[in-house]
Amino acid sequence: MIELANLLPFRRKHPIEKLNISYDIDRLRAEVLNVLSQVELDSDNQLMLACRPGSSNPNFEGKGKLFDKQKQLMLFEQSDFTTFNPNFAGGYLEEIWRTFPYPVGRFRIAVLPPHRCYSLHRDREERFHIPVITNSRCYFLFENFSKWYTMPADGSVYRMDTQHRHSAVNMGNDIKRIHLLFDSKIPFSQSKISLNKLALK
Repeated sequence: MIELANLLPFRRKHPIEKLNISYDIDRLRAEVLNVLSQVELDSDNQLMLACRPGSSNPNFEGKGKLFDKQKQLMLFEQSDFTTFNPNFAGGYLEEIWRTFPYPVGRFRIAVLPPHRCYSLHRDREERFHIPVITNSRCYFLFENFSKWYTMPADGSVYRMDTQHRHSAVNMGNDIKRIHLLFDSKIPFSQSKISLNKLALK
């Protein structure tokens, strides 16, 4: 039996991989926009779709950073997010969450307004993106790769090796970039095995 904790992190040749998974983008977009119309986002521009059981703040608890650098403390673990947000239950988003073929923790909507970018950072786990709304001037940038990566909003799922320092930018003039974002449950520090071999839920 392989002990995942004894394996070193792995890195692929390219940081973004399009998976052989797709969803109905029209149905998905309509539901995401309906959900966002019900909630006023804060400065993080994120809305949680998976939450902790019994959370008193399922829309926002767990968004943003999970690690407090100042206190050197994990605020939450990926394994905490085991329940679909009851405020938005019963639709296509919950169906996607329940049937997603990889072990995941957080599931959220991430909005990147025009003329905005994220700080350069690394993540502890892989990310899975489903672009919902985008434009031709939205890019992913990786410190060690010269290419500017784009993801069309056509229902496809993209896996990102986010142990590379990276950022995202929306250079568009008037269109918000909206992605669905899954966090892998498996930290890079525990596995160099492709998650293709661990696609169990």
